Amino acid sequence: MAKTIIPWIFIIILKAAVIFSISVQQTPQHLMITPDKSEAKIKCWHGDATYPYMNWYQQKTNSDTIELIGQLINDKFTPEAKFIARFTTSGSSTGDAFLLIASLTPEDSAVYFCAARSTATHPPFLLNKKLHTKHLEIRSVLCIYRAWRTHGKMAKIIAICIILITLKATVISLLNIHQSPQHLLITPEQRKVKLHCRHGDTSYPYMYWYQQNMVGDAIELIGMLHYERFTTEEKFKARFNSSGHSKEDAFLLISNITFEDSAVYFCAASKHSHTPALSV
Repeated sequence: MAKTIIPWIFIIILKAAVIFSISVQQTPQHLMITPDKSEAKIKCWHGDATYPYMNWYQQKTNSDTIELIGQLINDKFTPEAKFIARFTTSGSSTGDAFLLIASLTPEDSAVYFCAARSTATHPPFLLNKKLHTKHLEIRSVLCIYRAWRTHGKMAKIIAICIILITLKATVISLLNIHQSPQHLLITPEQRKVKLHCRHGDTSYPYMYWYQQNMVGDAIELIGMLHYERFTTEEKFKARFNSSGHSKEDAFLLISNITFEDSAVYFCAASKHSHTPALSV
C-alpha cells in the first residue's frame, strides 16, 4: 500500500496599496502558515484619521476576480456573507487594523488587499464590488504592477509577489523517499527552481515526478526519469526537465517560473516502467 506524508504549508501573498496619496501598508508582505498554525493575522495601517473606511479584498492566485471580504469602519467590521464564518478583524480602521482568518485551509491561499477611503459613497477603486483593472507591465515573472482608475483618478497598486512550491515526501511500498526543500519560496529575482528527490535503493530505477495544482485534486504526471534519461509529458516539455540519477540524487528543474507553477510536487520510485499509484 502506498503511504503519503503530507506537510501542508500555506502562503498568503499581500499587496501594498497607495490610494490617492494615502500610504496604506500591510505586514507581513508574505505570510507562510505551517501545519502547527491554524490562524493568520494580517496587519494594515495608513495613519490618516480622515480615512475611516477600510476595505479588505481577496484574489485567488489563479483568478482575476477580486472579492470584497468586508468593511471596517473605525472598530466595527461588516463581512460579506461568504466570509462571515472564519474572517474577522481587530483594531481600528484609522490606526492599526488586522484581518484575522481562522481554521486555515489550502483554499485560503490568495492575494489579500487592504484599501482606505474617506467616505462611504466614494470608494477609491471599488465599483459595485468589481474592480476594473488595466494591466500596465510585468516587471518580472512574479512581480506585477497594476493601476485602477475610477472617477477619472488613478489609484496605484504595487504588487509584491512570491510563489510557493510545496512538496510532499512520499513513501512507496515502504521505500523511503526524501524530497528537499519541503517548502520553497521563490522571489521575483529567481527565475528557476530545483527540487531534490532521493531514495537510496538501486532496485528502484524508475522515478516519477507529479504535479498537483493547489486549488484542485487532479494529480498530473510530469515525467519519468530512468537512470539519467528523462521522458517528459507533452504538457511539461517546454520548461520542465530533470538531472541526476533515478537511483541516487535526482532533481526536477523548472525554468521561467510563473504563478501557474504554484503546486504540490511529488516524486515516486518504482521497480517497473509503469506509473505507480499515489495516495493522498
